[in-house]
Amino acid sequence: MLATEILFGLVLLVAQGSGAAPTGTPAQQVAAIQAELEAARAAYIEKIQQATTSAERDRLMGEAPPPTPFAERVLEVAVAHPRDPVAIDALLWVLANSSPGSESAPCNRARAALLTQHLASPQLVPFAVVLAATLDAGHEDALRRLAAASPVATVQSAARFGLALQLLRQADSIELHQVRCETAGSAEELQRIEASLEQDFGPPMAQRMRERTPQALRKEVETLLQGLTEVATSWPAPEGESPIALLTRRELECLRTLATGKPAPATTGKSLEGDALALEDYRGQVVLLVFSAQWCTACRHMYPLERELTLTHAERPFTLFGVNGDPSLAVARKAAADEEMTWPVLWDGPSDHGPLATLWNVRGWPRVVLIDAKGIIRYTFRGAPDATILVPLVERLVREAEGSGGDAR
Repeated sequence: MLATEILFGLVLLVAQGSGAAPTGTPAQQVAAIQAELEAARAAYIEKIQQATTSAERDRLMGEAPPPTPFAERVLEVAVAHPRDPVAIDALLWVLANSSPGSESAPCNRARAALLTQHLASPQLVPFAVVLAATLDAGHEDALRRLAAASPVATVQSAARFGLALQLLRQADSIELHQVRCETAGSAEELQRIEASLEQDFGPPMAQRMRERTPQALRKEVETLLQGLTEVATSWPAPEGESPIALLTRRELECLRTLATGKPAPATTGKSLEGDALALEDYRGQVVLLVFSAQWCTACRHMYPLERELTLTHAERPFTLFGVNGDPSLAVARKAAADEEMTWPVLWDGPSDHGPLATLWNVRGWPRVVLIDAKGIIRYTFRGAPDATILVPLVERLVREAEGSGGDAR
């Protein structure tokens, strides 16, 4: 154990010490810095694995080697050698291994270098992918510039698609923030929720989210995707549609069919017992549609809340409707028995992209959709919603159903 601690300390000391650049070509320098980070991470993982108590492991969780010093050094090499073949890959590595924050953050400086030194490069498709992955005002601006100014058609298209995903995430985040505000239990809690917007997304993005509406953002996304579809369908592809055309068409379909306020699509299949089951059978009831699986930790953490909601609303117009993505029907059945699932469950395996997950465009698990008694999608959560948000929303829709007599057929 002592040897591991000494090794871990030495690795971090080397990584965070003088910061002297390795020698060799730019590619060799970048590879050496990246290898240092990997060695630091390996030593850290070994140290965690050798911990003998939970308290020791918990303490070590806060001691992971920070990637920022390594990103700073890789950035220096890339900026100093902009014409070297490794420069773009190095800058993309910096983007992937650091977070946007202050203007001087390595992530933001790498982003600026890619836009100023490499804007005409055909290698910037991954740049658009990385920018789309994080909700950030600077990333949105970079995607807009890349879409407008890149002379490369594939890069332009990737940037437009990335911008569409970025704006969709904004729309979802705004809706979730609005829900949190609506369900706040006190003025103090409301103030905390408002303050958390800056903490979670930074002041520039928080300001944009306050000024924008989900409806306007989704309208812009639809325009982006429609234009991209018209361009992408003309691209040659070895077989069938090009990947970007396929992705764009799929996102456009989902935007038009799965957005808040749209009717829930027909969702049918076999129950875990082999009986025919359809979401439409529960019209007139509020439905909490949950895509989950045993391999998904966040899904398993939701089971107690699901049982509580089912028990609390047993005599009211409410049902929980599960879609299981486990690799086998046997695993799904065991999960239902072990977790005391008394609600209807469809098996959509053997993969996490079965026909129903594809129909509902589930890219991350769990996916939770709250559908009102008329069969209209009211709220969608990408990930497990907090009980303090979900419970009041269920109660609100159940009362609506009860007020209409519980019959919305």
